[in-house]
Amino acid sequence: MADDFKWLDEFVESYLNALGDMDFTTLRPFSWLQFHPLYAKEWSERLGTLVEEVAKKDVGKKELAEFGFSSGVWRDQLLFLLFDLKSARVEKKKRLTLARFFNEALHAVLKGDYYGLHGSNVGHSEQEVKRMLHEIPWEPGKPEHSRLVGKLYTAAIHLVNGLYGDIYTGYGTDNFGSYDASGKYGKGHILVIRHFGDLKPVDLWASAQELPCKSMDIYTVYKDVQFTCDAISCHSIFKGDVLEGLVDFAVNVDGKFVDSFAEMEALKDKLMHHSVRQWQELTSLNFEQTKRKGLLQRCFVFKKVFEKAGMDWRPTKGMREAVRNKPFADENYWGVPTDKTGRKREFWKKAMDPRIDFYPKG
Repeated sequence: MADDFKWLDEFVESYLNALGDMDFTTLRPFSWLQFHPLYAKEWSERLGTLVEEVAKKDVGKKELAEFGFSSGVWRDQLLFLLFDLKSARVEKKKRLTLARFFNEALHAVLKGDYYGLHGSNVGHSEQEVKRMLHEIPWEPGKPEHSRLVGKLYTAAIHLVNGLYGDIYTGYGTDNFGSYDASGKYGKGHILVIRHFGDLKPVDLWASAQELPCKSMDIYTVYKDVQFTCDAISCHSIFKGDVLEGLVDFAVNVDGKFVDSFAEMEALKDKLMHHSVRQWQELTSLNFEQTKRKGLLQRCFVFKKVFEKAGMDWRPTKGMREAVRNKPFADENYWGVPTDKTGRKREFWKKAMDPRIDFYPKG
């Protein structure tokens, strides 16, 4: 059994690096450590049923890939699930069964560096990259275009935070790369893709009808610029001069490439406006409303999978009852060491790893 789950070593290590010294209390409107323990038992049971139904319907890796989920969904939700399984004190065999399902999904949607340990997010094959480089209607990049790309990305990711909160952002956005672009452009060129898969989730927010687009992809080719990301792929780092290094770029909105800079500017302004409005709407919810919305957000992430399995995607009555009138879990629930030494990292490692019978204090 240990050999079958050797991949967990890399997954756990990758997320320990990604989370680092992050202050989870700054996540809004809640962190998974605060909210998820309230309904960890009900969620774990529901995912167990989901995996069973998916197996009955013989949903394979190809179909999992066709759901259109990128790494942010499967990686982040696997992280959350591993903590949930410990909170619910699910026995080891079931923990590993659920972990295996998520790992298979990751292998279905990614082409390498499955857990983000090596600084990349590889969601496209070499053939796909080659086709994009030669078929996309590229616009020449200048410093002012690099600034526009940056503002467009920032506006969209802020909207994602308002739509999905700070912890379910992996459903709304993903950064892909870096990909070798030297075949077309020459040595030192890379391709980076910023992907927004659902900027208009009307099942979550009635006001989403007003949002300017559902999907957006920003394609950028750089020279003498390095891109890396970690397991949380929106945690990206660029090294080099991105203003002068932008060679070509393209923006695709709802399946169509936009070749007008005026349209891009207008879209950026609309996204900025709605990102502010959406954040205000999210943070104006009272405590009970916030928890109900949190349940809906988490279930919505798996809407396509639930429906494929013939299950209602919305929160169950048991989940709603589990969080009703309950306060968030606090530091006493987890019992995290307060020192800054390796003890804290070792604690999170044991809490995350489903092979280890280590549980929160509760």
